[in-house]
Amino acid sequence: MVLIGSEEGMRRTVKDGLGWRADCLGDMGGFSKTWNHMDDFYLQQLARTGAEEAWKTGPVAFESCWDMRKWKEAGWDIRYIFDYALRCHGSYVNNKSAPLPEGARSEVERLLRRIGYRLLLREVLHPARLKPGDDAQVTLQWENIGVAPPYLDARVALRLRPTSGAGEPNVLVATASIRGWQPGPHRIEVPLPVSAGLRAGRHELAVGIVDPQSHQPAVRLAVVGRDPEGWYPVSHVEVAP
Repeated sequence: MVLIGSEEGMRRTVKDGLGWRADCLGDMGGFSKTWNHMDDFYLQQLARTGAEEAWKTGPVAFESCWDMRKWKEAGWDIRYIFDYALRCHGSYVNNKSAPLPEGARSEVERLLRRIGYRLLLREVLHPARLKPGDDAQVTLQWENIGVAPPYLDARVALRLRPTSGAGEPNVLVATASIRGWQPGPHRIEVPLPVSAGLRAGRHELAVGIVDPQSHQPAVRLAVVGRDPEGWYPVSHVEVAP
């Protein structure tokens, strides 16, 4: 990341795919009656340096000016300040581990539901029955309902597990990475090859976003139904003998 105060550094953000950081989120006049960071510097600096779209490739991080208690004491609108961070496609807000002022918790929770990326699984389409040797596809309709993309190279994965409890689950990791998924819909297809060794019978189909090395779930989704291992069971598939 580059500190937003450096014009030379900020001009490199888009060129080199870097993110940026601002250390005085919430300043609405704490240093001067005629100038403040929120109205007079941050957005203007992005425009001056051509970094308005740097968020597409690198994260945007904010630290609170003072902390949220000062905002309330000064009568500044906490929702406006948080919406400003969202407008800048922020992924991170640091309040210096300070206590929250009374009445701020609901605004913090609202921010957390929107900041960064938030992946919602809208639809899963797949064949109801498969037989060994089939080369099927599973279509997944996603939506990023956050304000920024993920910057980590996690992968969409499927897990087939016999509902009888006998046999090991079969995990299929797609080549599709979630890195760079901007806010909005994303439709992908994941191959579902059925190996000859897959047990016949009913299988639970679960979806996850996993670390590409360990193949373990690495991202919580914005849907209910997460199992203890971090997967999201969504359907069932019958595998013919």
